[in-house]
Amino acid sequence: MWLQALAAVAGAVLPGILGNEDEDRAADAEVEASDRAQELNRYFFDESNRRTEPFRQAGLGALNQRNALLGLPQVSDEVQTNTGAAAAPAPAGPEFWTILC
Repeated sequence: MWLQALAAVAGAVLPGILGNEDEDRAADAEVEASDRAQELNRYFFDESNRRTEPFRQAGLGALNQRNALLGLPQVSDEVQTNTGAAAAPAPAGPEFWTILC
């Protein structure tokens, strides 16, 4: 009789123990897949930035030339933050009007 009780308990407990190991492996695989996806996204981000950097630099140069003609301040390579204050538009410099006329 105690053998039947032991078999019933083992039948109820063993699948839970074995299933728990499967769940752990599945969770580990999910974490690994998430890590690899994050690495791949970072690679694409870095590669995109690397490939477009020459165009960004050319744009900064062109913007600074335009700003010089308009009498506006030069743009730096640093990231600018918005302070929330509205800036008054700068008047066009004399070089700009000379080119137009």
